[in-house]
Amino acid sequence: MMIWMSWLITVAALIVAGFAVSMVLMLRRQLAALRADYERQAASVAALQGAMKTISDGVVDHTRAQSEVQEAMARLQARAAQVRSRDQGPGGGS
Repeated sequence: MMIWMSWLITVAALIVAGFAVSMVLMLRRQLAALRADYERQAASVAALQGAMKTISDGVVDHTRAQSEVQEAMARLQARAAQVRSRDQGPGGGS
């Protein structure tokens, strides 16, 4: 009777150990999948940050260029006004 009891305990322990090993293997696979997902997401975030910086730099460059064009237009308008006033001068125009 005692031998059967120890044999049953041994079998139960082996079943529990096998279940524990299978659970550890499953958790390792899940952890590897999570790590791979994290790496992909980190790469995507880095790419998005680079794209946002490029866009931001482009917006700054565009704003600067737009400001320069507006300043040039203002200078041209001022110059055109000077030319018109000079042409119309004291003689009263054409």
